[in-house]
Amino acid sequence: MALPKPLAAFTPFLRQPGPRALLAGNAISRFGDALDTVAFGWLVYRLTGSTLMMGMLYTVNALPGLIFGLAGGLLADRRPPARTFALLCALRGALVLLIAVLALLERCPVYMLFVFTALNSTCEALGSPAAQKLPSLLLPPPALDGYLGLQQGLQTGAELLGYAVSGLVIALLGMGHTLLVDAATFLACAALVLRAGRYAQPAPQAAQQETPRRALLEGVRHIRRVAPLAILALYEGFVTLMLAPFNALNIVYVGTVLGRGPETVGVMGVTFMVGTLLGGLLATLLSGAAPRLRLTLSTSLLGTGYALLALPPLLPGWMGLPLTLAACVLAGLGLPVAITTVQAVTLRATPAHLRGRVLSLLLAVSYVSTPLGSAAASVLGSLVALPALFGACGLMVLLCVPLLLLCAPLRRLGAPSAL
Repeated sequence: MALPKPLAAFTPFLRQPGPRALLAGNAISRFGDALDTVAFGWLVYRLTGSTLMMGMLYTVNALPGLIFGLAGGLLADRRPPARTFALLCALRGALVLLIAVLALLERCPVYMLFVFTALNSTCEALGSPAAQKLPSLLLPPPALDGYLGLQQGLQTGAELLGYAVSGLVIALLGMGHTLLVDAATFLACAALVLRAGRYAQPAPQAAQQETPRRALLEGVRHIRRVAPLAILALYEGFVTLMLAPFNALNIVYVGTVLGRGPETVGVMGVTFMVGTLLGGLLATLLSGAAPRLRLTLSTSLLGTGYALLALPPLLPGWMGLPLTLAACVLAGLGLPVAITTVQAVTLRATPAHLRGRVLSLLLAVSYVSTPLGSAAASVLGSLVALPALFGACGLMVLLCVPLLLLCAPLRRLGAPSAL
């Protein structure tokens, strides 16, 4: 019996054991990330009682992406991605296990929190390019868009579930045992990724004698040669830069514009994640469309949602929160479609032995754009009213829509089956 057309979009990879195992592993890992965020945050606050210390820890958490992200791309091209990703997941599990034991023994010194954060983030930075490259070795190119969309949706759903149950798990099991559960999720992810790797196609690997500098320059040259990749790198960096003010100042927006408390920040976060979950499923349903059309649709949704945040001060007070939540859903719908489209086009347009480096270079654009945008937001936020700032950034994102439609290299990109 034939499946309904919407459900048929999910079947090319759900019927295969390798992609199924990778989907499950990534979802379990994201569930563990949510537990880790809540449990570790409470542990840090309980041990230090300092908001300054927590801010320093988040800074330490962000640095490895900038420092080791490109090295992760080299690693993904010189070693089998499944083994690399699985090993780094297992190392993260071992690190969480160590912190869990120290928490159970109540012997967790503050300096160990910084060491753990730095090592955990380093493993994540080194493993991200391998994780992004692996689907291209498990699936044919036309199936990548659909797979990446479903993966995004499942990961967001797992993360939502993790945040929803984290408080209950901590209350029932305690901090130490919750971290033990978190460690188990990373180890389970490693086992599932290794299983997926058994079905991966062997890919040619980068030359071992090649210096890191030359290897990265080869990735840069490939991006410059393939016009769509250079355009997508600029697009990703610009959109990340425009989103940075919202990420940095949304708490201030809730307090000063909406006149509400921290619980509203949580509601906005959940609403945005629900939109992201639906956006991941939408990306799968749109997987047969041309990349340019998916990018224009996703950018329209993202920019419109962002620009709507300028309106609450102009409307009756009771309309402010519903409009803000609707804006979060719209932005959440658009973001995963854009992300998965960029990733799928990059994987299809890049030879297997270069994919890790090219993906790491695209990640580096985001890693650099985020702190730059946050720094600019901290200055602009004191000079410009936040609704006006968010509205202007949303309009700047919307300006990308006609540019994407008129861009000749993107127009030449057909539907995935034609690539």
